[in-house]
Amino acid sequence: MKNIIFDFKTVKNAEYENEEFNNCSFLETNFRSCRFIECKFVKCRISAIKLIDSELIEIRFIDSKVEGVDFTQLRTVRNVEFENCVLNYSNFNMLRLPKLNLINCEAKEVTFSEADLEESDFSGTDFENSVFFKTNLKKSNFTGSKNYWIDVIQNKVSGAKFTLPEAVSLLKPLKVKIA
Repeated sequence: MKNIIFDFKTVKNAEYENEEFNNCSFLETNFRSCRFIECKFVKCRISAIKLIDSELIEIRFIDSKVEGVDFTQLRTVRNVEFENCVLNYSNFNMLRLPKLNLINCEAKEVTFSEADLEESDFSGTDFENSVFFKTNLKKSNFTGSKNYWIDVIQNKVSGAKFTLPEAVSLLKPLKVKIA
């Protein structure tokens, strides 16, 4: 599908499989009991959509704006990737999304509290004002990421990869002084 506008529409019980949405707009679209399986969203505008009782399985978002999305309303969410996307003001609270890919994205004011994100790739992503609280980040990759504040006491970070100078922020909750 190319250049389709779904703005302010309600879509019920639809199923999209192996579909590529290219340059489409989803502004405040309401999806109810819909299934997206092995779909790609390329250069799409997705803002403040509702995903009530819907499923996202094997989904890729590329060069898209995906803002203000509450992924916790989904019935199922599995194997989701974001590359070169704007993902601001979204919610991933308490989701189990191991191996989530958020590569070279802008993820400002995104909530990841109590989520299982083990072995995820967050390389090159800007996490300004995002929240990680009791989050499983074991073996995750934060190389080249910036503006994250991750409390190493409250979050699971063993085996995670970080790069300087941003990695210095990991010492903040330990109340150590660096000279």
